[in-house]
Amino acid sequence: MVVRLVRSEAYEVAATVVPRLLAATGALAVVAAGASVLLTPLLLKAPLDQDSRLRASGAATFLDTTTGASVQGTFVQDSRITTHKVNGIAAGSSTVASYDQVQTQSFASGGSTKELPSSTLTHAFDRSTGVGRPGAQGDTLGTTAHLFKLPFGTQKRDYTIWDVTAKRAVPLVYAGQKTIDGLSTYVFRRPVPATDLGILPIFLAVPGSWVGHPEVPSIPAHEWYENADSTLYVEPVTGSLVGGASSPHVWAQTTGRLGGLKVDLLRVESAAPVAADAARLVAEAKSARAKVIRLHRAPWAFGGGALICFLAAHVSRRVRRPRAVGREVFLPAPREPESEPASELTR
Repeated sequence: MVVRLVRSEAYEVAATVVPRLLAATGALAVVAAGASVLLTPLLLKAPLDQDSRLRASGAATFLDTTTGASVQGTFVQDSRITTHKVNGIAAGSSTVASYDQVQTQSFASGGSTKELPSSTLTHAFDRSTGVGRPGAQGDTLGTTAHLFKLPFGTQKRDYTIWDVTAKRAVPLVYAGQKTIDGLSTYVFRRPVPATDLGILPIFLAVPGSWVGHPEVPSIPAHEWYENADSTLYVEPVTGSLVGGASSPHVWAQTTGRLGGLKVDLLRVESAAPVAADAARLVAEAKSARAKVIRLHRAPWAFGGGALICFLAAHVSRRVRRPRAVGREVFLPAPREPESEPASELTR
């Protein structure tokens, strides 16, 4: 008896094509993993388009220039950051971003508001590291210090940052970690030592009565500034600034024959972003962090997929198959039962 074993045509196709498809898919995944490794650093860039606003406030005392008395109230600082434009065209390149910052300050007390000096600047910076790029894209600061962001992958170390009031770079000192609404941040201290800002604006001098010399009509003075208690919170994956607190102190200090006498002009206690802006900063940082983490995980995801495909292709090639198509197998014919010997009764 002959039995013929025949593999189906579908099985033949699957046995040949499936391993090849798996191997090809694995190869494509390897290419994608390599490409993502190369492209990830190129994609980690600060945006060229920027239009944001931040409002901070804190309790303060301010010198009433009409009476010479200190007044209690609230200090408010409003900062708007926009993309720098040259002849109406947004500045920036593949490596450098350029932002304008307009900062206004005011002091409110008893229903009245006193406008304080404002500032305007343009800062060009490296889109990946956040360091300043002096002379690029309309930059007016001329510093390599940070201002709008720290590097992607911020480390637990010290940096330098530009202080707008002092008009110079100051140390940014790592001080620990803090979780804000579920977001892990690094805490940096930004101490600004006593800094001479030059001749007192507008008045150039202070009345002698303000510094204990009523017999002298006026005494030449300089404006001084310090910010000994200032902190900054940074989301480390993206280098985004997500809040902090600042305590600026500004005073007039006499010069000349009666030099060294001081009178406070403004003292602020821990000005921080208002609640709505603080929440927005954290939400934006969380969103940006999630995108960066996805970029970092892409090579591992593609690499894992490639490994799975290669293993599956290897296993599929080793699946046991019939040895040959149309092989004849000879089986012994079934035996017929032997007849029983006749009994004595049937003989």
